[in-house]
Amino acid sequence: MSMYRKIKNTKRLLTAVMLLCLCAFGNKAMGQTWNIGFPGYNSNVTATLSVADSTLTISGSGNMADFDVSSEGVPWYTSYRSVIKTVIIESGVTNIGNIAFLDCNNLQWITIPEGVDTIGVRAFENCASLYAVAIPASVTTIEDSAFSNCTGLVTIYDMATTPQSINSNVFDGLITNTIYLATQKESTPSYQSANVWQNFKFVAPYVVINDSIIKGLDGSVYYFDYQETNPNLPKRLSIYDGATDTAKMIVEYNSEGLPEKFETANTTILVNGYNGNTCNATVITSTGLSYFVDNVESGIP
Repeated sequence: MSMYRKIKNTKRLLTAVMLLCLCAFGNKAMGQTWNIGFPGYNSNVTATLSVADSTLTISGSGNMADFDVSSEGVPWYTSYRSVIKTVIIESGVTNIGNIAFLDCNNLQWITIPEGVDTIGVRAFENCASLYAVAIPASVTTIEDSAFSNCTGLVTIYDMATTPQSINSNVFDGLITNTIYLATQKESTPSYQSANVWQNFKFVAPYVVINDSIIKGLDGSVYYFDYQETNPNLPKRLSIYDGATDTAKMIVEYNSEGLPEKFETANTTILVNGYNGNTCNATVITSTGLSYFVDNVESGIP
């Protein structure tokens, strides 16, 4: 129970990773496609908008255009910027262009793959619904005003081992000491002494997404379902390997919010007979063997 209280108490640490998972299985019906490769740099990058699920997918190889110097400008700006809620940048794309998502006021989550090295000038300016940003280790440059006025930003998840050298205007309009920064554990001291980054709130090597999701720095994702009759009590915990999107463990809870079933690929554990701080358990292996254990220390106060 104490773990769930901590989740409730850290409700505002981060929201939106669920969108990352939904994107992988979302509606693929597409509405618009644009060529957005950087002119003259032999890049082949396209952007495809699925209006049905409000998702913009950027794919190909090389750099996106820096739209403030492109003759065509941002192709989705006029008609579609308020439609976009999720952006998926696929592997092979190497930057996020200047003003690419300027004024996308309903953008909530963007997937940035390893291999992107630059987040351009004003790339996310005025994206007020952007709750969280996961920055891969490959990003070495975050340019001026990249996240200015992203007033909904709650957490930045920066996987770079060395803090990016940034100007203070990257986060213009934000109160950085109210925003959580999650980093690799061994890199935290470097961020705590780096210009601008040192002003953020630092969190442990995991981030709580919202009441329902935890993202671990090891790639594990924890999904919590809560009981309909009492949203303060857990109903189910599903733990996934973020790299393979396969379930590592599923935990189900009884009406009192206590674990009653643990299930992995090889073992099922049925729990009952709670008595104070102890419980009974039946262990069933994938080969069909089972055995009973009583008076197990539950660890639940």
